[in-house]
Amino acid sequence: MSRNVRLPHHETINQYLQGKKFNLYYSKPALEHMIHFIDGVTQKGFSGTLTDIHGSSHELRHRTTLGHFLQHGKWQEDWLLKKSQSDVLRQIYKEAEQTQFPIHVIVDDTLCKKTKPSSQATSSIPNAEFHFSHKEGRCIWGHQVIVVLFQCGKLRLPYTFLRYDKAGKSKIDLVCDLIKSLPNFQHSAYLLVDTWYNAKKVIDASASKGLYLIGGLKTNRILFPKGIHTPARDLAVMIRKSDTRLVTVGEKSYHVYRFEGALKEIENGVVLFCWPEGQLGNATSLRCFLGMDVSLNEEVILAHYSQRWMIEIFFRFLKENLSFDRYRVRSTRAIERFWLLLFLACHYLIHQSGRCLFASLRKVREQRESGMIEWIYSQCRLGIPLSCIKKQLNAA
Repeated sequence: MSRNVRLPHHETINQYLQGKKFNLYYSKPALEHMIHFIDGVTQKGFSGTLTDIHGSSHELRHRTTLGHFLQHGKWQEDWLLKKSQSDVLRQIYKEAEQTQFPIHVIVDDTLCKKTKPSSQATSSIPNAEFHFSHKEGRCIWGHQVIVVLFQCGKLRLPYTFLRYDKAGKSKIDLVCDLIKSLPNFQHSAYLLVDTWYNAKKVIDASASKGLYLIGGLKTNRILFPKGIHTPARDLAVMIRKSDTRLVTVGEKSYHVYRFEGALKEIENGVVLFCWPEGQLGNATSLRCFLGMDVSLNEEVILAHYSQRWMIEIFFRFLKENLSFDRYRVRSTRAIERFWLLLFLACHYLIHQSGRCLFASLRKVREQRESGMIEWIYSQCRLGIPLSCIKKQLNAA
């Protein structure tokens, strides 16, 4: 049986890559590696190892070839990233034109936790550092990755990622560079960030692209009510119930006070002081949000910001289903190529089965299992010896 015979689900992935013109830029061996990579990482039980990909995708080449492909292979990852980004922009613009929904550019970072090597280790993961984890409340060892996710309506697409290196540019500068690389937005568009990324540099960079920033705001941020230098938490103490409005976002209601005016380094913006209903004045319940589009009311600003949580769901999908943080490769280039191909796998899933990654993954797995059964049955009907079928499935 020929090594070139493809299993049904491999052919589906191949058709997707061919439709994206990958065959014009990558060799057949490189395309085969991408096909097996996408197949392997989308299967149930994938733990992040290349051995898993090799075994579960029925790769006939030696398992070390995939490691070589990631670490030393001569293929243009820059073209793949730019191609993916142009596809994302095209789909998002099309969705915005058809639905008239605003575009959300969501930026956040996530940690890929690793075990700190001992002083005797000779082959540790490169460029891992200590980074503070808000989730764990302490510094952990690993890699920190900044991710950009585009959203319009129910369409959500990962756009790009950058590994943060403390020895290089700051996270603020990296995000500014990412924003500056975007085209100017003609549709209504908003940059959604947490409290870390609402710096003046980011606000100015987003404004230059037609993006209005909406983000979380720390309660020690300096505001200037009536020109008086005042931390947000001190202003919150002076807010009475009669100064607030009860605003409902989703299924929850909040007491909201609107401040519009100058902040430190910002000439004019909207700051919303929010407490859950019934907890007005509770300092630990206070949350502040910054909106740079002063024409928006409180409900709209909070509704926009609520969409920022989509990137947290995306991180959970990446880590729980595609082992984004469980890679076991030993070079920075291989790690970043691993992440890039995981993003490609996400685009494939969305293309195949709709807009929800969780539902798409389930459907692709079901189609794979069904296709495998049909393929084995058809091979038996054709009189192919069982030994040949086992060999093709790498189960001999």
